[in-house]
Amino acid sequence: MAVLLDGPVATSPDASAVIDGRGSTTWRQLDERVNRLVHALRARGLALGDTVVAVLGNQSELAEVSLACLHAGWVLVPVNWHWVADEVAYVLADADVAAVVVDRRWIEVVNAALDASPDRARRARVVVGAVEPGFEPYEAVLAGAPDREPDDPERGGPMFYTSGTTGRPKGVRSSISSVGGTPEVFTLIAHSIRPMIELPPDGGGMQAICGPLYHSAQWMFAMTALACGTPVVLQHRFDAGELLDLIDEHRVTNLHLVPTQMRRLLDLPADRRTAFDGSSLRAILHGAAPCPPDVKRRSIGWFGPIVTEYYGGTEGGFLALLSSQEWLERPGSVGRPVPMVEIAAMDPNGRPLASGEEGDLYFRSRMGNDFEYHNAPEKTSSAHRSGWGTLGDIGYFD
Repeated sequence: MAVLLDGPVATSPDASAVIDGRGSTTWRQLDERVNRLVHALRARGLALGDTVVAVLGNQSELAEVSLACLHAGWVLVPVNWHWVADEVAYVLADADVAAVVVDRRWIEVVNAALDASPDRARRARVVVGAVEPGFEPYEAVLAGAPDREPDDPERGGPMFYTSGTTGRPKGVRSSISSVGGTPEVFTLIAHSIRPMIELPPDGGGMQAICGPLYHSAQWMFAMTALACGTPVVLQHRFDAGELLDLIDEHRVTNLHLVPTQMRRLLDLPADRRTAFDGSSLRAILHGAAPCPPDVKRRSIGWFGPIVTEYYGGTEGGFLALLSSQEWLERPGSVGRPVPMVEIAAMDPNGRPLASGEEGDLYFRSRMGNDFEYHNAPEKTSSAHRSGWGTLGDIGYFD
């Protein structure tokens, strides 16, 4: 069986692993489909270190492609399905893509991108849910491959393209992007993250993902859950009322939100919010943007003291955490540095500043992890200073 799935496949093979808008996939089915995909893409010439672009929504196939890359030593690039063809073509060329997997909803954009970058994705072009010239149907690709565990599993990882306010997207390669070695490394990473995102320790519970999986945070929450044996329910497009239904229907224990989603939940009619049970929820984590104080206070009042804020980014992962009680004591704070990270506020000359002095925020991993921007050494250099990295934010310690 696929290494990252051996625990839940052995103990709960027929329980749901991934639930999306099209149905449910059990742990046994997920394991078999991941194995088939690894065999199929290897048969089409994919080798260690090759890059796979996934233009997929919040659907089970993206979990399958992700796990296949994590098991076969490939670099996964989840693409923003809001992008136009020119943006997708840039990523195809910049990432030197060997294979592309696309859902039928975005086949026209991907076809246009491939026309602009015709030498890319030559080894495999696969479409989910359609018949398209030049593409193989996803289900036929899986059906033609064996479901046994592949020989010689290799660690792969994701590379996320993140856009600033100007310029082309930047491919971020971090510690989780490393290729080669044993796939169990991702299991260790997932279990080190599990306490921070408050997943149940025994693989129980249910993680809900209601933001796009092409975003690094959503992807990490989903894949960490699966690697820890916790099933996930995926909502493709955020809808506040539907999310409440999904939470109650699937007894969701863990939820990831961004402030805009929190506001939309609070803006639901009072009778809709009153009808929501929500007793299964154990932890709500939010990040990605500053949360307005009124939204934060009302969210804690509704859901209880289970709302935890995190500060971080694609480049550095989780940098700081803040519980509900801590926020009530220090509104506006983003929390304390997580144990594996150091954070410092520095002046323009790189001098660490004292408490209360505002400066550029820099971080460094106590584990030696770092990041770089793919094919952009000058951008990598500008985001570092003497072993410290920055997201470009300004802040201070109280």
